Amino acid sequence: MIYIIPTGGLCNYLRVVFSYNEYAKSINEELTVIWLVTEACNGFFLDYFEEVPNVTFLKNKPDNVKITYKGCSCMSSMKDINYSQLILLPHIREKINENIKVLGDNYIAVHIRRTDHTRCFKNKHPLTEDEDFIDYIDMRKDSNLYIATDNANTFNKFKSKYSDMVKIESNTYDEKKLRQTSLEDAIIDLFMCIFAKDFKGSYWSSFSSQISIIRRSYGKTSQKR
Repeated sequence: MIYIIPTGGLCNYLRVVFSYNEYAKSINEELTVIWLVTEACNGFFLDYFEEVPNVTFLKNKPDNVKITYKGCSCMSSMKDINYSQLILLPHIREKINENIKVLGDNYIAVHIRRTDHTRCFKNKHPLTEDEDFIDYIDMRKDSNLYIATDNANTFNKFKSKYSDMVKIESNTYDEKKLRQTSLEDAIIDLFMCIFAKDFKGSYWSSFSSQISIIRRSYGKTSQKR
């Protein structure tokens, strides 16, 4: 039995889980994931997704077990990760389907990462600025727009500028928390971006990177980071 503890945010958790599951299956082992609910990942996997074959999810670390890996990186030897078994529970998929009905099949999506991302990386890595997203959207004004963001002010800024393109209201934001939105909101944002006709994400964001990776597995070839 392989035991792992993912760390970081939702998409860090997902890439650790699914890469280690590929590894576990390759050596005929079962995987146990200790999915800790934290401020950065504020919800439990099985409340939003179906069970994954070969994987057991626990909320707490059992006593006297050896942890194979704790961290936020993919299993190094497993570069091509299969996300076909990342399946939404019906109540989550229904909310996404309702959003798509409002926007239509040809909507575009942006993921604008702010809050802790700006604070942690501003002086270390180039970030995707608001102007980059504006340039991207301005070239696609014939489409409806889905805005995925972890920041209320950012949503309101883009909603005001593109009021004719934005048909979905914002998530509920709690500005006192590291993650201003719930995990359910983050998952809906994730899959709305995955299912979009075209997508632009934020540089150096694991959330944006994960969207692009899963879009490729869904056959979405028109994605941008």
